[in-house]
Amino acid sequence: MTSPALSPLARVLARTDFAEDWYRWCDAKRDWAAEATGTYDEDSLLSASGGFAALPASEFMRAYRAAGARFEPEVAGGLGPGIDYDPRRGSEPLVGPLHYEFAGWLGDDIVTTSGYWIVTGRLADALRESPLTGYEIGEVVVTTEEQFDMFYSHLGLPRDWERLIPTGTEEGGEDFVLETVVDLLVSDAALELLRRFHIDDADISPADEEPEVSEVMRKFLDLQRAKGER
Repeated sequence: MTSPALSPLARVLARTDFAEDWYRWCDAKRDWAAEATGTYDEDSLLSASGGFAALPASEFMRAYRAAGARFEPEVAGGLGPGIDYDPRRGSEPLVGPLHYEFAGWLGDDIVTTSGYWIVTGRLADALRESPLTGYEIGEVVVTTEEQFDMFYSHLGLPRDWERLIPTGTEEGGEDFVLETVVDLLVSDAALELLRRFHIDDADISPADEEPEVSEVMRKFLDLQRAKGER
């Protein structure tokens, strides 16, 4: 008799010493039992290392997703000409499809500019097939600057790109969350999927660390917040 196929999540958990020290999967420094809202019998499943009572699966998954990372992809270009973009519109400055114009490219499957993200067609397909939440896939027009054709054409820029639109919230425990106008948070599950693709030039840091913000970017974010409060 053959064993049933494991789900993607089960395969991930099988590689983590989950049974020995399950609470460390999210954050070993936090007492997850103390934060639990459920009640437990004395003979409930305990962590062999910490002796903490097990969380309900729903609470554990929220904690698991929240233990992700701040993900800053390669900036390979900017907004292309002819785009209907006006920052005075506040939280929705773009009308119509995104136009991304590549100035360079180092080979990653996800790139960004000014609070917009695009992914290769193969990564978009993987996202659609996954159980990940907190995003939508949208249309993008992709072009290249003249200098790109001179210096980067040999890299074989993919023809198919799609827009990745983060829609999740930290409170909802989704896998893709827009923390600020330009900061993308991803869950461990989302990061696991992204690592199957080329993301060598992305900056990845723990989600609980404050992002480094330049003075120029700080002024930009303050301006965006002020517009949103009007």
